[in-house]
Amino acid sequence: MLRAEAIADSTVHDDDAWLEAELRDVNLATKPEVVLSNGRLGTVFVPHRGGHLTEFSLVEAGVNLLSTITRRKEAYHRDVSRAQKPEEVATDDVQSIHDVILCKEHGLESLLKYDWYRREALIDHFFGPHTTLDAVADCEYDEYGDFVQEPYEFDLKRKDDRIWLQFIRRGHVRCPSVEQPFQAADSLHWQAE
Repeated sequence: MLRAEAIADSTVHDDDAWLEAELRDVNLATKPEVVLSNGRLGTVFVPHRGGHLTEFSLVEAGVNLLSTITRRKEAYHRDVSRAQKPEEVATDDVQSIHDVILCKEHGLESLLKYDWYRREALIDHFFGPHTTLDAVADCEYDEYGDFVQEPYEFDLKRKDDRIWLQFIRRGHVRCPSVEQPFQAADSLHWQAE
């Protein structure tokens, strides 16, 4: 898909340096995303979901560097705790392969981790003082702010061959017993390439 977009862009823009900004409902969530592209990079920002950067594509390579997977509960996860090693399956009973759940080792269910937000980029987190990298990787930490999934206001400005995009959210950060108002602002600058 990215290569097809690159071919289409090259016919529209010839080989000149260019830069485009548009508001488009890319993910069909009935709310617009901010799409910025310049022939070398393609990006999609989601203001209504934390101002996240959900796509960061290298156009020539045809690769979205943020093609990540959010860990969700799947139906088969229920079966992981019932899995048996092959040597533990009773051989005196005739069982269908559809009734037997095999594993190489016990305890695999403890390795299942789930995310409470989409794994994307430019997410404003407010971690507690004892948060570890492992806790963040496992999505098992205290989030002290209300910024991760909440909507951000945005301002998109263009002048000649430059674009400025700013996201702002007025939210709150709680420090164990007190909640304080806080404003987060993220700014990005783009130039035609």
